[in-house]
Parts: sequence; C-alpha cells; structure tokens
Amino acid sequence: WVNTDGDMTIDSPKSSRTIVVPKDSVCTIKATFTNDESAEPVLKISKLDVGNYPEVCAQVSVTDKKSGNSFYGLVSGDFTLTQDGVPVTPEVTSIDNVTGVSVVIVVDESGSMIYNDRMEKTKASIRNFVDNMGPYDRTAIVGFRGEDSTVVHLAMTSDKSLAVKAVEEVDVDMNAATNILVGTYVGVEQIVNETNPTAVIVFSDGVNNGGSKTLMETVAFAKAKNTTIYSIGLETDSKYPLEDLAVNTGGTFTFASDASELAGIYASIRDNIMSQYMVCYQTPDTIQNGESHTVAISTKFNKITTSDTVQWSENSLPPTVTLTEATKEL
Repeated sequence: WVNTDGDMTIDSPKSSRTIVVPKDSVCTIKATFTNDESAEPVLKISKLDVGNYPEVCAQVSVTDKKSGNSFYGLVSGDFTLTQDGVPVTPEVTSIDNVTGVSVVIVVDESGSMIYNDRMEKTKASIRNFVDNMGPYDRTAIVGFRGEDSTVVHLAMTSDKSLAVKAVEEVDVDMNAATNILVGTYVGVEQIVNETNPTAVIVFSDGVNNGGSKTLMETVAFAKAKNTTIYSIGLETDSKYPLEDLAVNTGGTFTFASDASELAGIYASIRDNIMSQYMVCYQTPDTIQNGESHTVAISTKFNKITTSDTVQWSENSLPPTVTLTEATKEL
C-alpha cells in the first residue's frame, strides 16, 4: 500500500489487508501488486443451474494449485465455453455482484483454548466476521468438545443479532479433548439447501484425539455437499488433520501465531469464496427431447490451460406451463 495524497498511518503496508488512520481531511491510498507468474490455475465447476432454461449458469472457481488463492478480476473474455463441443459465448459475473456466501464457523472448545486468552480473542474475531456480513450472507456456528460431543450454537441464518448472541454461548470445556473431524463433519451438516457458495472454516490449537469420524468420511461428505473446507492451526505446529481437510476439498490451510489473527484470516477466506464466478450462456439446443448435454469451461494463465466439465439433462428441466384459450378465460 502506497500513500499518494495526504498524511496517514498505514498499519501493514505489505499485507493484503491493512488499517489506515488518516491525519488529513483528504487522503488517498493505492494498492500495488505484481502477478505471481508461478501460479498454476485450477478451474472447478461446483454447481450448474438450469432453472432459467434456456439460460444455463455454472458456478466456477479458479484458484492457484499451490496456494489455493483465487484468481480475481476475470471477465467473459478469459473463459472459453462449449456445449457438446460447440463453442458458445458466455457472460461472466463475479459472485459478489449477485449473491452472498454461507459460511459455517467451527470452533475448538477444548480445554487448551483457555490459555493465552485464546477463546476471548476467538469470540472477538467471530463477532468481527458477523459485523462484516453482507445482506445476503449467512452463517452458522458449531463448537466441538471432545469425542462425539458438539454444540450447534447457531443454525444457518442471515440474522446478525442472533449470530452475535450465539457467539456469547461459545466457551471452553475444561474436560474436553480435541475432536476436529467430528466438529467439521457436524459443520458440513449445517449446509442444507443453501443457494449461496458454501464453506466451512475450522480451527484448532491441537491434534485430533477423539471422535468417531474419519478424515475420509469428512472429506467425502464435504465433497458431496460441494463445500470447501478452510482450516487454521492456532498456536500449534500440528497440521493433521486440518491441512488434509483443506487440501482435499479445495480450500487453504493457514497457521495463526495468535488468536487475534483469526479476524483477518476469516476476512481473507470470505474474500476468497466471493471471488468465484457465475458463467452463464444460452443453450443452442432449445428442443426438449430428453437429451443430455456436456458443458466444458476453460481458462488460461501463463500458457497453462485448465478446464472442467459437467453434464445436464433436459429431463431435469422445470416444467413448461402453457395456457390454453379456455384457461385464459378463467
């Protein structure tokens, strides 16, 4: 971040997020960056919607294979789309222009969270996340307390006041072990009939040492829900199973040296989720005869092409209602 006009204090000039304290009545700040030429794009189609047939819309993410960070600012010209091998011109819109996100925050409530004021800092970070929710954002909060014990403090909602009240219920159980996998699994269970892009954010300050769920079960469940898991290791050197949960569902794993860093990490994850795209097109085949169609979407960065395919069937289209003359008279 560079000061281009006025007197100000820039808290973290080399961070993607910073706090600016202006000292003059008018100040201007500029973001400077360079493209990471080593980035390798991975395109994924997470959902396909034919509800507005003949318009077909795909929810698409483009992330870096190594870091999991999203590619921002892509436009229609950056994508190539075909249906059954026939090129079709797409219209591309960033997700944040059309919808919100539905995020489940999974909280470690084991006994070790009492140290270094971790729990209070965690609650402050969740409150900050809630405060920054947009009008279409939704959230749920789940705590895990050892073995198969979990608490759903908040079911999925867009009500900020309910969310703030639920944060106060989050607390340390001094007798609880660390059941990361069970907590994450229950977090994924909170995603029911969500139309927003979805994600589960889970953090822990320890190693998974309880509970009946396996890594394979939890990852498979998240994939079945088209949900990405983002994980955070809090004041710990342990990566398992947090890193595996993230890597195997398309998310990112981050270390936090102090619980006060969680607010910034939560905000960055939300930005990452919101950087997905809606890629829409008009199907060239408007005759409904029960056929199935294959949609392929690709993009290229630094001479590397990435693509994904998905199929849809005309049998899954909503019914067409036609009024007869007799019906019109009614």
